[in-house]
Amino acid sequence: MCWFFVLLTLSSKSLNDIGELGSMLAVEWLASFGVFAMFPRLMELTLELGPLEGAIRFVPSIPSSVVMFAFLNKSIASAVSAAVRVGDIKYVATGRPNANEKYSWRESYFIHRTSHYYPAVRIIVAYMLYQSLAVDFQMASLPMIILFGTACCWLVAPIIFCPQPSLASTISDLAAFWEFAISISPRSQAAHEKKSGSLEDKLNADFKNPRANLYDLWLKDKLQHKWSKKRFWLLELVVSIVRLLVVTSVLHATMVDQMWVMLGLVSINFFLLSFWDFCGRPTVLMLLSLAFWVISVPMVALFVGIYENGKGQLSTLLISIILTFEVLKVAERIILLLAWFLLGGPNAVTLHEKVDAAKLKELRRLELYEQVVEYLYLHFISYQWHLGIAIMLLMVNLVTQLICVLLEMLGGLHSWWLLNGRLKGGFCKVRRKSYVPGREHEPHSERYRWLSGEIQVQTT
Repeated sequence: MCWFFVLLTLSSKSLNDIGELGSMLAVEWLASFGVFAMFPRLMELTLELGPLEGAIRFVPSIPSSVVMFAFLNKSIASAVSAAVRVGDIKYVATGRPNANEKYSWRESYFIHRTSHYYPAVRIIVAYMLYQSLAVDFQMASLPMIILFGTACCWLVAPIIFCPQPSLASTISDLAAFWEFAISISPRSQAAHEKKSGSLEDKLNADFKNPRANLYDLWLKDKLQHKWSKKRFWLLELVVSIVRLLVVTSVLHATMVDQMWVMLGLVSINFFLLSFWDFCGRPTVLMLLSLAFWVISVPMVALFVGIYENGKGQLSTLLISIILTFEVLKVAERIILLLAWFLLGGPNAVTLHEKVDAAKLKELRRLELYEQVVEYLYLHFISYQWHLGIAIMLLMVNLVTQLICVLLEMLGGLHSWWLLNGRLKGGFCKVRRKSYVPGREHEPHSERYRWLSGEIQVQTT
């Protein structure tokens, strides 16, 4: 929806023009049909506790329920979308696990990266582009509070609902996620082992594998397309080309001109990545390549005229970056399709199959194709994009969990809100005492007193 308003703004169609057509898109709705999903709970509490106490318990639960169901509904929507797109239905854990079972940032990234994190990033980028276009074109814009808030919920909800946070767990999660993001499996070791087989079988991309890393995880996703039908490849290529043509048709000439500057930066980045690969893939050089983008993009925007008359045109910069990524995506799909046909259309072969002479030749062609996929994955900025998103998520998780830790140290407010009052800690307490069954104002059960020895067994 946000991209639709971006296209309308680029076409110089204001909210007034949309309102004159009688369209509901000209007004933002703060209340939606999702609000009606809360009424069954209100009716249940009213029937069980009465209208007054039911309303008292219902109103404070609205914020947490909104965040939880916004996140849960996105899980269901992503599962349905994936089933329609690939024709395969996979189980999605939308139930409620053990409430006091803690999970790590790394585990959360494995589970929610495609269903929540990246859709949220795309919405935030589109929101920034839409607001900046409205400012630069001096047009009114919708605030889109619900949309932006929903995207933020998708990012922070896994940390907010992670129980019993502490400084020790925060430091542990930070170290584990940072190691996961920047570490890369050594390719030289696999070369010395001289093991033939598909590259996909050699990647450390399983969550249970302690050596799993970001590079192998997304490279394995890149290699998954070889299992799909080739007509689906052609359909994706056609859709990408049509989308690029539609976006280019509504852009201003100055925005398209800046794309050549971005392609120049991509060329410099290409040589940096080649040097990084030649030097054995050290982590320092990869972080320097990210710093190159952080520094060069604002500098280029300053010196090539994106900033004019002391007024920054952020929209021109964002559109040039997005357009460059779209061009690279189309070029990557064309190269992969050509490589597939030039190599004779190698079929996917796994190490579990019995390999004869014909299969060995097929496997060799498959290895060559997978090398092309990895080369484009690295040099067409796919890995750097994922690494940048991972570092951004690390900072979001850190800030969110530090706030939760602070609330936990203020009398265990986080555990009291998320779990219940009997599991909360005290003021500035790092460790909490273990839970004792029963309540202080209620006597222990007869079974508990018998097990604890308070009641002596009478023998006859």
